[in-house]
Amino acid sequence: MVPRAGRREVRWKSLPRKTFLKAHWGAIAAADFFSVEVLTRGGLVHYLVLFVIDLKTRGVHIAGVTPRADGTWMAQVARNPTDAAAGPLTGFGR
Repeated sequence: MVPRAGRREVRWKSLPRKTFLKAHWGAIAAADFFSVEVLTRGGLVHYLVLFVIDLKTRGVHIAGVTPRADGTWMAQVARNPTDAAAGPLTGFGR
């Protein structure tokens, strides 16, 4: 371990938001929900749709659809976009 007196202090410069976004635009994605009501034989069903947007290309991927969003479903759909074999964000930002 390096003695405290011998350590170099690292200072991070704060970048303006516009500069940061411009530098990282190809590596930023956003996720959100929208809801859809579907008329079925059993009546009106409310579905939640999770989607992911690649901000650079503006491509949209539907990550999941469910009538009930619980913790188990959220954990799985959060993993799906970055799946190494088939996820739409595989290699994202490289």
